[in-house]
Amino acid sequence: MKNLVKTTVDSFLSLYSRSFVSSPLSPFTSYANFSTSFNLLPPAQQYASDFFAQEGVSELLTNELISAGTQVNYGTPINEIHGLGALVSLAANGAVSVKGGNKRIFEEFVLRSGADIRLETKVKEILKLDGDEKKREKGSNQGRAKWVIKTSDGKGGGVYDVSFAQTVSLLRSRRQLTLLLQAVIMAAPFHQTGISIPQLASSHIPPPQPYVKLYITILLTNATHPLPSYFSLKDNSNVPNSIFSTFTTKQSSNETRKPSFNSLNYLKPLRWELGFPYDPTNSTVHVVKIFSSTSLLPNTTNELNDLFGEGNVLRVIEKEWLSYPKLSPIVDAEKELARVKLDEGLYYVNGMERLISTMETEVRLVVSALLSLSDRY
Repeated sequence: MKNLVKTTVDSFLSLYSRSFVSSPLSPFTSYANFSTSFNLLPPAQQYASDFFAQEGVSELLTNELISAGTQVNYGTPINEIHGLGALVSLAANGAVSVKGGNKRIFEEFVLRSGADIRLETKVKEILKLDGDEKKREKGSNQGRAKWVIKTSDGKGGGVYDVSFAQTVSLLRSRRQLTLLLQAVIMAAPFHQTGISIPQLASSHIPPPQPYVKLYITILLTNATHPLPSYFSLKDNSNVPNSIFSTFTTKQSSNETRKPSFNSLNYLKPLRWELGFPYDPTNSTVHVVKIFSSTSLLPNTTNELNDLFGEGNVLRVIEKEWLSYPKLSPIVDAEKELARVKLDEGLYYVNGMERLISTMETEVRLVVSALLSLSDRY
């Protein structure tokens, strides 16, 4: 298993080498081209359970360890996700984080780029203005197509990187902002944006990408650990404070239910003065985070009482979101994987989500788009 993961990671590491950047493979024109060039397509064309069986990985290891990884990282059981997604779920060995959240890395990318940042501004429409063919034949950038971005003006959100763009006109009213740019990079799930691109050829529209609905529950409890009874264990059993679920492991004879969550983690105890408003009995109050595919709110289910005991859940906050792409096996790469370049000066870097969903891989495809732009200008 380690060798399978290492081979996949090494493929990605080669993307950062100087030799690759100057090779004929760079920049990529499509995600099908990318996945084929780095031998990522074979594992992506099979269910992970079949892929690991074919590679000689034991069924027990697949169903109890790897399946826990895919359930936590992609909200998907091992028999419903493709092999590449499962390999990425196992590639976090030695991972580190940034104090204050890893999002700070990408915030700094934007802040240090000198980009014109417009937060809370929704893009409504992107229109193409055809260029001047005669000027283009003479090698003039002025002959290239330009793009008009129409937005609803706000108080700040949405980031436009115009480092490669000349702002030819900037017309701003109270409710609408119009930008005329030389190039546009889309970095959001295409079909979730609601952005209209009337002139985009139907054959160039990225394929729809379904996403996994995930519920994140943050709760405060005075229970020091989950109840053994929830897991069909004896009352005096030791229950860990970090639990990862699988949904492919065969149940034992004394088990009466499948887990209602993907993962459960006790994050930290609150300081006494912070926990006191919720539990004035001077008990230790713990912060717990739960990932699940269904709501665990008390008005919809008794799961939290079953997990922690009646009256032991002091406060609950729930966030529902479309968290991860559904990574079913890829049958036809040319049809199921998007183009990187959708049109002249229009690039799409979110198509990687059909293969892998990580910020690192998204950033690498942004680099590919920027290389295309540097060649163009």
